Amino acid sequence: ARPPCPKKINLLPMFGRVKKCPEQLEADKQFLIHEQQFGSRPEIAKKLVKLGRQYLSKNQVDVAMHRFNQAWLLDSLNEQITWGFGSALGAQGKERESLSFFKAAVASNAGNARVWYDASVSYGNLFGKTRQTAYLDTTVSYLKKSIHLNPS
Repeated sequence: ARPPCPKKINLLPMFGRVKKCPEQLEADKQFLIHEQQFGSRPEIAKKLVKLGRQYLSKNQVDVAMHRFNQAWLLDSLNEQITWGFGSALGAQGKERESLSFFKAAVASNAGNARVWYDASVSYGNLFGKTRQTAYLDTTVSYLKKSIHLNPS
């Protein structure tokens, strides 16, 4: 007997990096076929990232994560997706897990003040939980970078 399909992987960044079962792979295939009628994969991925951000702003984190995963399935090279994953994990209170995504996001979106700000929130929340000054130092430096890029 084959193992059961892993559950709720669409709520984890990059589908939890787990091996998908045949039914999940078929669902991905059908999704990709369906979405291709609406434009190129990169174009659709950008729209899904924007949609994910809208859901995040409404605190619908699970729906946002699902949209970021769909975007990642379409265009894994889109730099906005790592930012989305970091933001969604931070909103779930998983700041530690969000850091690797934010590190990638600030590296690939260095001119985006909002990326720096969002990353600073995760670092600040981690400082609040751990009282480790390294997190506070990073929070302050990321906020300074964000303000430097966009004073308003």
